[in-house]
Amino acid sequence: METGVSAELLQIVPTLNRLAKSHPALLFLIPYAFLVLFLGLSDSALQVDEGADTFVSSTILEHGTPRHANELFSTMNYADVYDGLFVYRTWVPYYLQAASLFAFGKTTFAARLPFALCGIISVVLLYFFTLRLTGKKSVAFLAALFLASSVPALLYFRAARYIGLPILLTILLLHSYITIFEKKKWNPWPMTCVSILYFHTMYVAFSGIIAGALIHFYYHRETVLPENRKQVMKVAGISALFTVPWLAVVFPIFAKIPEFYLGASDLIDTTGWRFSKHFAG
Repeated sequence: METGVSAELLQIVPTLNRLAKSHPALLFLIPYAFLVLFLGLSDSALQVDEGADTFVSSTILEHGTPRHANELFSTMNYADVYDGLFVYRTWVPYYLQAASLFAFGKTTFAARLPFALCGIISVVLLYFFTLRLTGKKSVAFLAALFLASSVPALLYFRAARYIGLPILLTILLLHSYITIFEKKKWNPWPMTCVSILYFHTMYVAFSGIIAGALIHFYYHRETVLPENRKQVMKVAGISALFTVPWLAVVFPIFAKIPEFYLGASDLIDTTGWRFSKHFAG
């Protein structure tokens, strides 16, 4: 058994050596990303939104599903429409965080760990995505470096919340999308799986990205092989099968949230001009 494990490790080492020789920029990017994302990760207490989301994740360890409350505490009760079952947001981030809490204990570090790791992966994947898109290692290095040095991105990845995951999933989704333009048979399953995963991570962000991709595809559809164009409907159909039902589940919440905020403050504008005034500043 030990000999088999050792042999597998010996096979991995040459692969890592070749990767380092082919992409030496990663020898800087990965340690740099680890430094900026993990240094002092657990030094500060969970902030309000982090605490609320982490609490929801912790209820998975008790009940198997995300809940609004346990025996002692509750959160986001204004969105409770299913007898305590939490459906205000999609569940992937909560199960991801719950796995970390289960493995490493209910600590600040464990609550933030999976999202910080997603930041590391995002930096590496952006490097390879940009390299594939441009063919230039220097551009790929700068793109990844800018992401790893972006203060907003660092705040997102260092938070014990879902907010950094859309960055990672956007890179994966766009990478699977651009392959449809290659002059060979397109494999639709990567984009299908990423689309479903993205929706169940943050469906609002997913909607914006997929809408942009569809508009781009429409204007450039003639550059796609006919057999690949037919696969798009397959992706759309399977993705819809695993995502649209959730919208029916969360629909009752949409009426309760405005009620909560209107009851919380008299300063909220309810006139017909509120959207125009918002965009006008």
